[in-house]
Amino acid sequence: MTVILPQNVAEGINAVKARNSCNMNDSTTVVLECEELGFFEAAHWIRNNVGRYNDCRASGYMGDGGPVPTAEDVAEDVPIQESGEVDDPVEEEEEEEEEEDEEDEEE
Repeated sequence: MTVILPQNVAEGINAVKARNSCNMNDSTTVVLECEELGFFEAAHWIRNNVGRYNDCRASGYMGDGGPVPTAEDVAEDVPIQESGEVDDPVEEEEEEEEEEDEEDEEE
C-alpha cells in the first residue's frame, strides 16, 4: 500500500535518492543528507517518523500534493551554494525577524 507523505518530505527523499550518496535504509544518514540539501522539514519528519519512513521505502510513497517530481528533477533544483553549504530557510526567517525587531526598537 502506497504511503502518502507531505509533499516536501517526498521531494526531500527523492533529492537524497538522486544524489545516490547514502544507503536509503539508514534513516539517520538520510536525515543528514536531507539537511545538507536544505530539506529541513523532510529531515525533521523522517527523524520523528522512522517507522513510517521504513514503510514508505518498502511499499512506495507519493506526496499529498499529487505526483512528486522525479529524484533527478528535485536534485536539479536543490539550492547548493559554492561553499557546499545550503540555504537554511528557517535561519533566514529568524534573521529577518531579528532585523524587523531591531527596526521596531529604533522607532
